[in-house]
Amino acid sequence: MAQYAADGVDAYYVCSTGGEVGTLTEVAWFILLTYGLKFTVEKKIPMFVPQAIIAFLESKDYGDAVRKAVSFRGDSDTVACMPGGMAKVYCGRIEDHIIKEVRQILERDLLTIVDEFNNRHEL
Repeated sequence: MAQYAADGVDAYYVCSTGGEVGTLTEVAWFILLTYGLKFTVEKKIPMFVPQAIIAFLESKDYGDAVRKAVSFRGDSDTVACMPGGMAKVYCGRIEDHIIKEVRQILERDLLTIVDEFNNRHEL
């Protein structure tokens, strides 16, 4: 499961360091339409991968992508990582109100890690 949770971060890193943002939706549609649920069964990819892609494709911004992913139920934090990462790249930002709310509820040690990561990667 940890590998799939990292997919959102991987999508952000790859696209923000040289990938074309416009091609992200093309890749998502290709995966979904070419492989769909058949891919998840034959290749033993969890069923939530198509759900995560759909959440991204049907979203209007970062918050919407994460909300749609969580609405599928199941392992919602893992599912939300993927469309969240894709939406961050595609939209270019996370809405300010989301950042503010998250910073208010994170414990100090986790907030320090987030800040160090953001500073190191100039985010």
